[in-house]
Amino acid sequence: MDYTVWTEKGKQDLVRKALLAAATDGLTQPHHFYITFRTAYPGVSIPGSLHDKYPEDMTVVLQDSFWNLTVSDDYFQVDLVFDRKKSTLRIPLNSITSFIDPGANFVLQLDWSVHTPKFWADNVVSLEDFRSARIK
Repeated sequence: MDYTVWTEKGKQDLVRKALLAAATDGLTQPHHFYITFRTAYPGVSIPGSLHDKYPEDMTVVLQDSFWNLTVSDDYFQVDLVFDRKKSTLRIPLNSITSFIDPGANFVLQLDWSVHTPKFWADNVVSLEDFRSARIK
């Protein structure tokens, strides 16, 4: 049983459902999304200028000014404005590393094996160390 894969797929499904709701019903206040993704991930399609500026990770905000949000099983696509020019971004769900809805006080981290925040990684204690500390 691969609980890690199941957990990640469950998280991706939750992101997909939130995006589908936004595509169908729009985003009502106070909801808005901060979505961070790996720009070099296979299947990511963003303008070259954005890839040059953000060669590893990028965060997009879906709030008031986004258009044509579509969601599939594997990716979402949306039009956003960068430098006063509308651009279409295609973002595979597997490339997403975090999803935040500040209006709901909701934060979801995805793909821990690739992007573990340093301040959390420094505080990780192995289960064995935890047990040893409790026994003493």
